[in-house]
Amino acid sequence: MTIEYGGFDVWFTVPGIDDGDSIDIISNVNITTGSEVSNTTARISRSGSVYSLSVYGNTTLYHGFATTVSSPKKIRWCMHNNFLSCYINENWIHTFYFSNVDYPEYEDFVLSIKSNGKSINITEVKLVDLYDWREAIYIDLDSVAANAISSVIQQRPVELRPTYLGEMRFQYSADDKRDVVNLYQKLITSCQKLDNPNAVVSDAIVYGTVVEVLTSENTASQHGFITRIIRVPELDMGARRAAKELIKRAEQQSIIYTIILRSDLRIEPGDILQCSYTLSGTEKVIPISCIVETISLNTKNAVFQMTITGRNYAA
Repeated sequence: MTIEYGGFDVWFTVPGIDDGDSIDIISNVNITTGSEVSNTTARISRSGSVYSLSVYGNTTLYHGFATTVSSPKKIRWCMHNNFLSCYINENWIHTFYFSNVDYPEYEDFVLSIKSNGKSINITEVKLVDLYDWREAIYIDLDSVAANAISSVIQQRPVELRPTYLGEMRFQYSADDKRDVVNLYQKLITSCQKLDNPNAVVSDAIVYGTVVEVLTSENTASQHGFITRIIRVPELDMGARRAAKELIKRAEQQSIIYTIILRSDLRIEPGDILQCSYTLSGTEKVIPISCIVETISLNTKNAVFQMTITGRNYAA
């Protein structure tokens, strides 16, 4: 668990809730003792024409609220710091307050949706990745789009990358949600692996609204004791998470792959590229798994070639 506040923001759509049925959002955020992880459940249920919002710590009812809204279709639960808010059909309904909240580390956060009663077809489920809560974001009316996005992201290491449709894709954490491309080995012309451990961090001194030290045991065991300062002074929340992402990314970039191949237009920046390469002398097969960072195309002897650079990825 962590002393830093956090939260979650989950959206989903249902066709409706039958009389006597309910839908639970279950997380490992603790609102009871503040000393150990316990399941916290946010429930929306129906009894006749009355819908009830309830919050449980384990199986103990913390608080409830009754409302006579129209049939719920779009539901949103947003937990932020000491508060848990429910929105139904894009309208705010109620906010619960907790005097004692203990959040897990973001990589240990678990959330599930459960139907109690008849089977309910839940669709359009969306869990927001950048959920660090702020009261407001101030953007000048004459700001360009890049400056407006920067005001939202602040100093978090969020990846911005274009897609083939001309859109922008954002990636913060959750590497396991990236698209995976399995590359056919015979397309590869050459492959180079470069070890570059100069930027790795085993112990980070994080300068945010509070100062703390983070340690990466994995980096320390592989590269030794390396201390660096990570400055994120603008982050009222999320400094710890941002620092962990920077540490992880520095570890990934300690190994860089450069792959030259015949063009495979499925590959985009940010994808996880998986392939293998056979050494010409020993015939040893080397497995490669990397996150694509850059792609360049050129023509040589009337043959299109693609050059990919990517940082190491370990699931």
